[in-house]
Order: sequence, then structure tokens, then C-alpha cells
Amino acid sequence: MDRRRANIQKATLGLTVADLQVLQQRIESIRTATHRYWDWVSASLKVKIYQELLRIAEERDKGLKERVKAGDLPEFERRDNERAILQRKSQLVSAERSLQQATIDLSLFWRDAQGNPLLAGDEQMGSTIPVPDRNEEPKAGVEEALQKRPELKRFEMLKAQNAIERDLASNQAAPRIDVQLQAAKSIQQGDPTRNDPRLDAGIVLEIPLQANIAGGREDSAIATGMRLELQERFLRDKIATELWDSRSALNAAALRSDLTHRETELARKLEQGERIRFRQGDSNQLFVNIREQATADAAVREVEALAEYQKNLATLKAVLGES
Repeated sequence: MDRRRANIQKATLGLTVADLQVLQQRIESIRTATHRYWDWVSASLKVKIYQELLRIAEERDKGLKERVKAGDLPEFERRDNERAILQRKSQLVSAERSLQQATIDLSLFWRDAQGNPLLAGDEQMGSTIPVPDRNEEPKAGVEEALQKRPELKRFEMLKAQNAIERDLASNQAAPRIDVQLQAAKSIQQGDPTRNDPRLDAGIVLEIPLQANIAGGREDSAIATGMRLELQERFLRDKIATELWDSRSALNAAALRSDLTHRETELARKLEQGERIRFRQGDSNQLFVNIREQATADAAVREVEALAEYQKNLATLKAVLGES
């Protein structure tokens, strides 16, 4: 082992380290891009919910205006509907701003062939977010995650590089022994006794004067190896906790999406019932507006829960080292 051979071996391992860093960055980029996509889808669906909520109030205002003129309904009822229209317009403005921000964030990951950012539109989005399918969730455990995560493989390469440096330092600190052989035969005329072939052998022992420096380098390499071992152990524990946490978050998101869906369905039934009561004279416009707002709020929470499930699913795949 010498410095030249050590550098060649470390450089060869360095190529693998670089590839693993690229893979690690790819996994993280996919996770982040997936999160940005579902944030954008969620924001777009919220805009549609508030657009529909506003449309209902504006359509109803026409009928309320006619009923007030006919004396069938007090002006107070229409005033509350006008208040609801203004409130829903404000909600729509806020939702549209959130959509614009989500679109801009997504453009960092969605680009054209020349690498220029693109702004996504309705044509890039489906009408809904998929309902959680627990059968399609990755079933891999901690051991599979430890085998796939490029960070751990990178530590293996770093430890191998450090071992090369340690071996080099150990080799440089050791005495050097050279065996030398020399053969000679005179081809000139002269004394015959001096023309016989000669064979000389010798051993040269060199004690390096910089043994202390090489020994210090070896101690440094040993300390670095211990540090890498501890960092690797911490990373293994961190990956295990990330896997447990991501599965817990995924389970909670799936349960929340189911609960919010049931809440939305019930809110719609209550909203329809309140409209019937209003037409029969057993309710008023305030309660109708409250029921409609409750339905919209529940639908928004359902969208958020569905998007959160998809984001947690992407996080789980990243924890498992899937790219």
C-alpha cells in the first residue's frame, strides 16, 4: 500500500458515494414534488368548493329578490343572503390566492423540455383525489428500509475509504525491509581469479523517521472509523423511527379521510333538510346559510385529509428508499 494506490482505491469508492448521493437527492426530490402536487390539487379543489358555494348563494338571491317584491318574504332574509355572498366571495379570493401559490411552488418541479418552469392548469388535474386504498400501501419493514436507503450504503463506502487510509498510515509507520540481489561477471582479460561470476545478497532495513506522524494518522483514521460507526448506528435508529412515524401518520390520515367523508355526507343531508324547512316556512335564511357553510367546511376538510394521505404515502415510500 502506498499513497498512489490508496488514492486510486478511494477514488473508485468515491464514484459509488457520488452515485448514492444522487440517488438520495432523487428520492427526496420525488417526495417533495409529490407533496407540492397534492398541495396544488387540494388548493384547486377548494377553489371549486367555494365557487359552488358562491354560485348557490347568487342563484338564490334572484329568487329571494322576487319573493321580497311579492311580499312573500321579509327584506331581512335577503339581507342575510347578501351577507353570505360577500363572505363567500372573500373565501373564494383566499382560496384562489392559495391556488396561485401552490401552482408557483409546483412549477419548480414541472418543467418543459428546455427546463423552464411551467404553470399547471385544470387540464393537468383530475376531478378528485383518490380514496385511500390500504391494500396498495407498501408493506416493507425496517430491514427492507435499511437495505434500500442510500444513506446507509454511503456510510459503507465512507467506512471503506477510511479503512484504506488507516491501512496506508499503518503501512507507512512500519519498518521497510528490502532484499537486494546483485550478480556480476567481468568480461575483461586479466587475472583469471577475478573473472569468476559473483553474486551479492543483502538486506536493507529502513526505520521511518516520521513514524510518529504516520502513527498519528492511523489513530485519526481509527477515531474517524468510530465516529462513522456511531453515525451509522444513529441513522439506522432514525430510519426505524421515521418508518414507524410515517406509518402512524398514514393510518391517521386514512382514518381522518373516512371520518371527514362521513361528516360531509351528513352535512349535505342536513343542508337539504334545512332548505326544505325554509321552503315550508319552518326555518330562515340564516340557518340555511349556516348549513351550506358547514357542508363546504366539511368538504374542505375531506379534501385536506385525502391530500394528507397521499402526501404521507409519498413520505413512506421515501423512507423505504423507493424512487
